[in-house]
Amino acid sequence: MNIFQKYTIKTLIKNKTRTIVTIIGIILSAAMITAVASLITSVQNYLIETAIMNNGNWHGTVYSASKEQIENIKQNSNINQISITDEIGYSLLDTVTNETKPYLYVQGMDGNFFSMMPVNVKKGRLPENSTEILLPFHLLRLGGIEYEIGDTITLNLGTRYQNGKVLNQRDSYVSDEEGEEELKITGEKTYTVVGFYENPSFEPYMAPGYTALTVTDNETDYATIYLKLNSAKQIYDFTFENFPDNNSDFNYDLLRLTGSSNESSYNAVLYSLGTILIIIIMLASIALIYNAFSISISERTKQFGLMKSIGATKRQLKKSVLFEAFSLSLIGVPIGIACGLLGIDITLKLTKNIMMASLNSLLNESSVPLTLSFSPVTILIALFVGVVTVLISAYIPVKRVMKVSAIESIRQTNDIKIKANKVKTSKLTYRLFGFEGMIARKYFKRNKRRYLATIISLFVSIVIFVSASSFCTYLQKGVGDVYMSENYDIRYYNTSEIATKSKSEIYDALSNIPEVIDSSFHITRHYYGKIASDYLSKKYYDYFVSMNPEINSSDNEGLEERIDLVFLADDEYRNFLKDNQFDVARYMDVNNPLAIAIDFKRTYNQKDQKYYTFDMLKDRESQVEIKELTTIDGYQLSNTEYDEEGVRYYIYEPLEDKSLNVLRLSEEEAYQNKTLFIADKTDQVPLGVSIGEGIVLLYPESAYENVIGERRQDDYGDFYFKTTDHQKAFETMQKTLDELGYNSDYLYNVAEELENRRSVVSMVQVFSYGFIVLISFISVANVFNTISTNINLRRREFAMLKSVGMSKRGFYKMMNYECLLYGLKAILFGVPVATLVTYFIYRSVQNGLNVSFYLPISSIIISIFSVFLVVFSTMFYAMQKVKKENTIEALKNENL
Repeated sequence: MNIFQKYTIKTLIKNKTRTIVTIIGIILSAAMITAVASLITSVQNYLIETAIMNNGNWHGTVYSASKEQIENIKQNSNINQISITDEIGYSLLDTVTNETKPYLYVQGMDGNFFSMMPVNVKKGRLPENSTEILLPFHLLRLGGIEYEIGDTITLNLGTRYQNGKVLNQRDSYVSDEEGEEELKITGEKTYTVVGFYENPSFEPYMAPGYTALTVTDNETDYATIYLKLNSAKQIYDFTFENFPDNNSDFNYDLLRLTGSSNESSYNAVLYSLGTILIIIIMLASIALIYNAFSISISERTKQFGLMKSIGATKRQLKKSVLFEAFSLSLIGVPIGIACGLLGIDITLKLTKNIMMASLNSLLNESSVPLTLSFSPVTILIALFVGVVTVLISAYIPVKRVMKVSAIESIRQTNDIKIKANKVKTSKLTYRLFGFEGMIARKYFKRNKRRYLATIISLFVSIVIFVSASSFCTYLQKGVGDVYMSENYDIRYYNTSEIATKSKSEIYDALSNIPEVIDSSFHITRHYYGKIASDYLSKKYYDYFVSMNPEINSSDNEGLEERIDLVFLADDEYRNFLKDNQFDVARYMDVNNPLAIAIDFKRTYNQKDQKYYTFDMLKDRESQVEIKELTTIDGYQLSNTEYDEEGVRYYIYEPLEDKSLNVLRLSEEEAYQNKTLFIADKTDQVPLGVSIGEGIVLLYPESAYENVIGERRQDDYGDFYFKTTDHQKAFETMQKTLDELGYNSDYLYNVAEELENRRSVVSMVQVFSYGFIVLISFISVANVFNTISTNINLRRREFAMLKSVGMSKRGFYKMMNYECLLYGLKAILFGVPVATLVTYFIYRSVQNGLNVSFYLPISSIIISIFSVFLVVFSTMFYAMQKVKKENTIEALKNENL
């Protein structure tokens, strides 16, 4: 240790207050870096474990892979783990109550299946050989099918075909009207039921078979394979290269959370925001520590001058200051890292129940906790960034001081430079703030460096706070744009069986369950209709034309768009009208039905990989044209058929009078154009109504016949429910339906399906608000440190003013004027720069999202109010300390 280093250590020990203040700044900085890094890691690990628990630990799956294809990839070095599950076959259920799910599908598991896939046994045990079978729990709820553990079942198993093509679980059931599918029986097998497991997440929603599991016997021609690669990012290319003609799927939630998704827009948003996050943290940290070192070095200017005068070089002095910074960082950074980890750990423990409740999570029954998680890499990064930040913060002010000559440093004339007529103040200042205001103004003029240090501190705090707020807003928007969800929790699909019974009985029974807070019933009909360009908004029409260059923008033929007609139950629709201040009498007039439109459209552009949102209609009053199948008195549509040239015909058969001829109408004859009139628009979406693909038109159910004619037999409508606890409500609804004699298999827990997506959005919100709190705290600490230290350095000046008779009231008047100047100047520069930074953040995420520029007005107002609050509070605190000092001792004081 050389003489300069020894002297630096002695100086730090002698100036304990300044040293402690600087160390506290470093601790705060390191704690914030560590807290943010560990919070991100903790949340990411929590979500990854949740995704694995719900969906499995795999990257991609391929259906109906042949033995040859499997052999070709088995030894591939890119594969970390593979599960080969035999597609043993489909067996037609004895009792079919769900027309779209008529099969039991048997799948043979290999040894890796359970380590990669989520199989949660609810009753019984796992199969141990190829003669035992594990059935899905939702099969138990099918009417007429009763199995118990120990039962022996014999299944006629086969393969599904359509036009020579093998169908699998990704191919929904093909009805006769769509081209008959065929089940070719390949053999008979007998199994012993050994257990029941939770509804599998790996079974596609539209799968035609309930997935039963057994142990593979390697006798089938096709298998479903689940792949986990060494590099998850390669899963897309690997799958498409090796299985170009097979149906495939990917574990999207797990890929997104590990940063391996091929959704470039999603990745662009997160990477851009991640970079901005690091920059914001670095700026906040440098601003805080820089001010501490800047004031410290300003105090020691005379020291540096004396050391220069006895031969110290600039290089030696720089090394001395950097050694000081490094020494302080060796104390502050480890403590800061420990404080950051401890703070996040305590935060997660204290807010665990609140956070879990905010997720509406099913995970109360799982082993996935939300706990502190960090890796050695995280700590090393926090350590490196913390030390580098301290060194940068120290290097900037020392570089400035090194330019000052030894004599100027000893005389300390650099900080206070007074030129002729430069400290004059205006008469307006004197009249408004008196003698005290004039003194404060003169201080700013003659001591610009300390004055600017305080202004810069406030300025940086405003910029960082507003930037952090806009950053969090775009982060939430970025994640929320990818993870969209429904506005209901549970849906009950109506069927012909239910429709022939009492609809109101079901609705009343399910709506009155304690956990249900809102319910809805409506019928939805989907169309593709034409909207004249005169009725479309310019923004949407221009976008559509730009995406379809073959369209001539000068013509007025209109655009083909999806149009959903939603018929709400009359009472529900009437309440909707009242709640949104619509004329009830006008819109309940079934003889003159007028629609209320929800014309929000969300579309994904494959070309630039962005989500775009539009209001499609230009005016509130518009009209659309739809094509509806002709209804003919005395006839019903029974079938469709094609001639040899592929032309489609619609077959109408007599209802009762069999003497009438069967009608065979062409598509042009069978369809009729119908104009629907829109009287108003709304952005309020009734419960259960899905939006995003086109225009939704709202009507009362009683207007059905007058809008689109006689009700079709399959227009049953569905029930929708919003709950406080969707899992408990779902289980109660199942029991209620079973007791009433209705099929509970049509009850669908949407919230369970969207649980991971909701948790991502909610956790991002928790992170966002936590980050803003951390940034706010660091900004307040920065301002407090700067102002209180500046006041402390002016003790001799205050003592001199006291000695010449300035009263206590005069002191406070002078300091209030200083506070006003600090605040106004900081706001004058801070708000425009913060707006500019917000715009840069917007530009950085625009490549991934189609979002409009967002200016966080509320954050700007909060920052303005907070600036004055912090400045006045800090001034008051510092002056209270100065007031207690002895005037004589303060006059004798000389800063080292």
